[in-house]
Amino acid sequence: MPSGTAPQDAPGSATPPGATPAGDAPADADTPPMGMAVANAARATAAVPSDPWHDHQAVAVATEPVVEQRPRVPSRSFHRRADYVVAALIAVAVLIGAFIVQRTGDAAATVSRTSPQPMNQLPQPTALPPSFAEAWRAPSSATFAPVVAGPAVVTGEGGEMAGRDPLTGEKKWSYTRDLPLCTVGMSWGQVFAVYTKPGWVGGNGPQQGNCSEITGVDAATGKRVLARNGNAPSGTRLLSDGTHLVMTGKRLIEVVRFDLVKTVEYGKVEAEIQPNKQPRTNCEFGSIALGGNRLGVIERCPDDLGDRLTVQKPNPKDWDGPEVAFSTVLNGRGTRLVSITEDRAVVALPNPPRLVTYDVNGSQTDEQPLSIPDSDLAGDPPGQVPQVVEGSSNSYWFTGSKLVALSTKELRPQWTVDGVVGSPTLFSGRLVVPVRDGLLVLDAVSGARIGSVPVRRDEPGPVALATAGPVILEQRAGTLVALR
Repeated sequence: MPSGTAPQDAPGSATPPGATPAGDAPADADTPPMGMAVANAARATAAVPSDPWHDHQAVAVATEPVVEQRPRVPSRSFHRRADYVVAALIAVAVLIGAFIVQRTGDAAATVSRTSPQPMNQLPQPTALPPSFAEAWRAPSSATFAPVVAGPAVVTGEGGEMAGRDPLTGEKKWSYTRDLPLCTVGMSWGQVFAVYTKPGWVGGNGPQQGNCSEITGVDAATGKRVLARNGNAPSGTRLLSDGTHLVMTGKRLIEVVRFDLVKTVEYGKVEAEIQPNKQPRTNCEFGSIALGGNRLGVIERCPDDLGDRLTVQKPNPKDWDGPEVAFSTVLNGRGTRLVSITEDRAVVALPNPPRLVTYDVNGSQTDEQPLSIPDSDLAGDPPGQVPQVVEGSSNSYWFTGSKLVALSTKELRPQWTVDGVVGSPTLFSGRLVVPVRDGLLVLDAVSGARIGSVPVRRDEPGPVALATAGPVILEQRAGTLVALR
């Protein structure tokens, strides 16, 4: 019963005990009927003497328990024809979108054929054969020197990068896109293909695309492992020191590490995240070298009296903020960076040709004359990369007409070979140098002549050599030739 005082019954309105008032339903056996409860309350009130104060008190009214009414939730099932129509339209739109992506996306224009079994590394030769003959050849206009990555010889032509058996030239794997290759390089046991992305069409017509699509595949199987978008210009080349990979350019240099995460961008950045990070943005680059955890570049800036040599870290704290070790203006123009180590950099200067060494602070420490013609230093090396082959005792620099051996530690000239037509390679512990009528075999330390092997070449122009097991590879313009 609710608390409070029940009202007195009006005269003649009392309900006899046990009777059921009209309109009331019989109560539950355990619960007194509502009418009986009101009558009992009336009797209790009648026993109390009449008091005007009590006659005007608030009265509690007995009521039925109130059941909470919850709003009805409308059904979510499809009952109308419009619901089915909307669902069908959404499904069709999703299918059309997936079809368009499949037909026009990068994956649809990519064909990757991997090797079912990893290629095996060929053993190194222990002796030089008495002669070499052509074993096979393949077009490879996207390589500027033979690319030997682990067990594979890699060629690049059109949109295809292919890993070949060094002995036969047979394709073991290939990676092909509907884009032209910029270049092919290798590092960390992987091969990297850099593709040209088409430019956009604006108010001034079609714009030239950059070498922006980079894909890395495993050298032994051709399986795709890494990819990124870059911003290297057309004509870029890839440099590697085993730790970093550099994409060269006339106005911009990009460096990435083993997982293709960018570690440095240097030069004129098209869309700077933070302004004023680059020290100079109006300079052009003449030559670039990587070594000893140092990145060196010859800059030509309009406000300088001569060329500028800048040496920096390839892995600074912030990728968009170069950490420069030193930057010094050189005494002349038309200079060429030849080689760089952890504690020195060597630059070739013309008129007269000479080799100048700089220490870690940018101070000149040595100068040596060079017996090369002035024409060898005219202009910049192709792709801004000097043609230098690293050896255990010496580094070997192809100047354009001669080969200069530089000591590995001091980078001082040791000896020179005339009549050279390209960069050399090491084969069975000996130095093999391309000359006009074949191959010249030298002692790698002293430069003493050991012998020569005749090779007939139909293609004019420079030749770059490399070795894959018992095979010597020659890059002749846009063709790769294997000799065995």
